[in-house]
Amino acid sequence: REEIRRGHLLGPRLLCAGQPLTAPKGHCHQWGGEAASVEEALTVVERQVSNGADWIKVMATGGMRTPGTNVEEAAFSTDFLAEVVQKAGEHGRSVAAHAHGAK
Repeated sequence: REEIRRGHLLGPRLLCAGQPLTAPKGHCHQWGGEAASVEEALTVVERQVSNGADWIKVMATGGMRTPGTNVEEAAFSTDFLAEVVQKAGEHGRSVAAHAHGAK
């Protein structure tokens, strides 16, 4: 991504997220972005920003390929997500939710 950005390689502009923020044992937890509390979630956001993420991805529901999760249930409360969005915004980052359910 940086080589493209610097003009050393041809390619599309890449906007990358790092590890997705997820609940403990939540969808894609194996990628290392688990958070059981708002404080842990904010630490994940800070880590992603420091690692160069252009935006923050949140697994807002369970996923079809993660056993033990429910694709129709919210993984986080609205207040929890508002804190994540605020912290990301402080760093000029947007947040996107990966979600299957509508709750």
